[in-house]
Amino acid sequence: GDKPATVLPRVIAVPWHAVAKKVGRPPIQSYVSYAIDNWYRIDKSKDITLDNIALIQNFLAGVDEEWFTMVHVVMEAQAGPALAGAYDACVAANEQDWETVKNCLFKIAASLGQLYQTFCRMEEKCDPYIYYNRVRPYIFGTLNNPNLPDGLIYEGVEEYRGLPQKFRGETGAQSAIIPALDGALGIHHKGKIGKKKEDDVLKTYLMEMREYMPPKHRAFIEWCEEGLAVCRAPDL
Repeated sequence: GDKPATVLPRVIAVPWHAVAKKVGRPPIQSYVSYAIDNWYRIDKSKDITLDNIALIQNFLAGVDEEWFTMVHVVMEAQAGPALAGAYDACVAANEQDWETVKNCLFKIAASLGQLYQTFCRMEEKCDPYIYYNRVRPYIFGTLNNPNLPDGLIYEGVEEYRGLPQKFRGETGAQSAIIPALDGALGIHHKGKIGKKKEDDVLKTYLMEMREYMPPKHRAFIEWCEEGLAVCRAPDL
């Protein structure tokens, strides 16, 4: 229909909640479900590229939705060297091995350069109008959703006691790439001028996004945030 249902039937809600508890995420479609765990390589002997992957499951089966998600998948793959470099940089910094730290920063920069080039290709096959009006409604959450002002009832889930729940929808902000690099590089999101850091809306939102990440992703971000705190590098 034109509007979403306000109650998720017991037959779906109970097992979904149980699985969500096991994987450490809320029972809502997340970035990791829709992108990171939702693709396959067409030719397994070749790299993860936009012309060598496809989605396992989508909603409309249109090229706009397929392309939108595949761009994110390729970006995640291209970020691998950057995250590995962040890890090595943290270890090297704590050992005061500044030459290795510098080399790791070059690796991070090169990796992000590739990622950015892929990101710039988004509008090649994903029209903003099609995405917003046809794709986005399927990945919108139950929090701040004008069509679900009171949230969604998960029928039969004892933990929720029959009360409607509100969760964020799928978004690239649930990726661990940037938060991990921010942590490794010592970048802190501070509050706006005249406001306390903890009152900043953007930082609050970004911290909330971690709840939708796999536990090990969250753990890596936290490790990166603590890794360079032990020993700060001098100017390189």
